[in-house]
Amino acid sequence: MSKIKGFFTGEVCFNVSGVSVSILNKLRFLGVRKIKICGERTSFIVTVLHAETVKRLLRNLEYSCAENMNIIRGVNFFINRFVLSAAVLLCCVVYLFADRFIYSVQVIGADEKLQTEINQYLYSNGVRRYALKQKILRDNIADAITEIYKTVVHANVRIYGNTAVITVAVAEYNPVKAPQNLYARYDAVIKQIWVSGGIARVGIGDVVKKGDLLVENAYIDKVVIMGEVRFNSFVFDMNIV
Repeated sequence: MSKIKGFFTGEVCFNVSGVSVSILNKLRFLGVRKIKICGERTSFIVTVLHAETVKRLLRNLEYSCAENMNIIRGVNFFINRFVLSAAVLLCCVVYLFADRFIYSVQVIGADEKLQTEINQYLYSNGVRRYALKQKILRDNIADAITEIYKTVVHANVRIYGNTAVITVAVAEYNPVKAPQNLYARYDAVIKQIWVSGGIARVGIGDVVKKGDLLVENAYIDKVVIMGEVRFNSFVFDMNIV
């Protein structure tokens, strides 16, 4: 029964050297129990409630104290570990929940006008910020884009992290059947080059900037130059002429 009472009230066991009679009398008013005197060493037990007052009385003496496991320490122990565990669990839940959505949509390979039109189409069909990843039917959207926009010969929809990336290849028509100089549309590293009837000014592995001369006196339909192009943190291989 005393142990149960001690758990709820809390107990601190003091072991003091050189306690005077006057201090012992003061300690008795603080509910000191189980006083044992052995030579110059005096031991006693006091409740947690009065432990700080006792420490002030003994501040000029050599003493040691040990607090038993009580309801206050037990609650603190539980709260500290519960809060930490709950915080970790909450972070995991928030991450898993947030990772189900997309937070940005990027259209790559189209001019500004076509990009705006495709973005409007995507928005009206649910591909927008905070859309669920699982509700984005990537193949259906890619097929619809190539069907609606006749200049788009190929479309690809990918999800990287929380970003939906729509890459399109646009057919370029050049009604003037005359050789011309061809320039890079993007910053890129040349990966593949095929030129018929023109003079290539770059080779595989060359690094080019947007606007650099690639081929002289060539027909657009007789040139294929594929390059590795970086958009933000994504890398794509595409025709850069």
